[in-house]
Amino acid sequence: MKPILEVLVGKTVEQALLEVMEEEELANLRAQQRAFEELRNAEHVEQQRLEEQERRHREEKVSLKLKICILILVYYFSKSFLSPILICTASLFIQRKLNTSSM
Repeated sequence: MKPILEVLVGKTVEQALLEVMEEEELANLRAQQRAFEELRNAEHVEQQRLEEQERRHREEKVSLKLKICILILVYYFSKSFLSPILICTASLFIQRKLNTSSM
């Protein structure tokens, strides 16, 4: 009777040890899974940050190009608009100088 009891106790202890080892292995796997998910989430957040930074950079670049185009248009418009006025003003100034000189 004693050997049967020893066998049963031995098998029970062995089964308990296997279950404890399985639980430890599962706990380790869960910890690894959590660490992996945290890393993946951190990488995802970083990827979103970089994409947002790139989007802002593109928008700033487009905005800057638009401002440069507007400035160029303003320059040429003002040049074409002011050129005749400057010529006329200079001509009047010269005429007045000549008129005051001849007096």
